[in-house]
Amino acid sequence: LESAVSGLVSGAITNLFDRAEREEQENAALKIQAMHRGKKAREQLRKDRDEEEAAALKIQAMHRGRKTRQTLSRQKEAEAEEEELTAAALKIQAVHRGRKTRMELLKQKQEEEEELTAAALKIQAVHRGRKTRMDLLKERQEREEQEEMEAAALKIQAVHRGKKTRMDLLKEKQEREEQAEMEAAAL
Repeated sequence: LESAVSGLVSGAITNLFDRAEREEQENAALKIQAMHRGKKAREQLRKDRDEEEAAALKIQAMHRGRKTRQTLSRQKEAEAEEEELTAAALKIQAVHRGRKTRMELLKQKQEEEEELTAAALKIQAVHRGRKTRMDLLKERQEREEQEEMEAAALKIQAVHRGKKTRMDLLKEKQEREEQAEMEAAAL
């Protein structure tokens, strides 16, 4: 009996130890699995965060590039417009200098003609004919100069209106793009 009891007790003790060891192994396996899942989740989270940061950097770079291109485009347009305005101003100045020179020459000729009034009647008749022709030429030239100045003024006005329109259109386009970006960001 003692040996049977001792075999039962020893079997029960062995059974208890085996069960405790099995539970300990299962708990250890669960702990290892939980640690592995946590590591995988942290790796996935880090990967997602890295992808988001890379996407944000790309978006920022694209935005900076677009903004730089727009700035360069505006600068080129401003330079082209400045060149047009400079050319128009130079044209106006040239017309003015030409007119001033012609006026000075005309004045000089008139002074010379006044000195010659004491000459013979024939010289006076020639002089009057010449003066009439010069006056007609002067009027025609002044008319042409006036038309050129008016054309230059119209050109300057057209350039200015064009610039204002382009700036308004560019502003509207930027506002639409910003609105689209805000709507896209809201989605």
